[in-house]
Amino acid sequence: MSLFVVRHADALSRHGWRPDDRLRPLTDKGFAQARGLIDLLADHRIEVIVSSPAVRCLQTVEPLAESRGLTVVEDNALWEGMPLAPVRRLADDLDHAVLCFHGDLIPALIDELIAEGMHAIDRDAKKGSTWVLDREGATFTRGTYLPPPKRADA
Repeated sequence: MSLFVVRHADALSRHGWRPDDRLRPLTDKGFAQARGLIDLLADHRIEVIVSSPAVRCLQTVEPLAESRGLTVVEDNALWEGMPLAPVRRLADDLDHAVLCFHGDLIPALIDELIAEGMHAIDRDAKKGSTWVLDREGATFTRGTYLPPPKRADA
């Protein structure tokens, strides 16, 4: 069973963004990365897509959800700056799912899983990247980092 942890794609700079940061959208590069998730995860079973309510996260997974006929579920536990425990509960409870959230929580989750014995070679979390987390029963056994996808139509 697998869980896919996606960091939101490339977004406008927070330094030049005046409105509420939660409303900050993707850049053209980010939209291309979002479309690239369709191909990147094409061979994987996905039953649910859960996202931070931040616009940049929702925009990252909406093309994938649309291509699969799924609705994106927003979860406040995935907001930037939130504690790790609720994210971990989601990861433990879901299979064949995509979780899209922020760069502060992803490395923390990966580090926690590695400390529990999960084998992983990398610890990166670039914008638009994906971690494939494989598990046997309740135990995460392997984490594979996939760099941000690129699309020919980008």
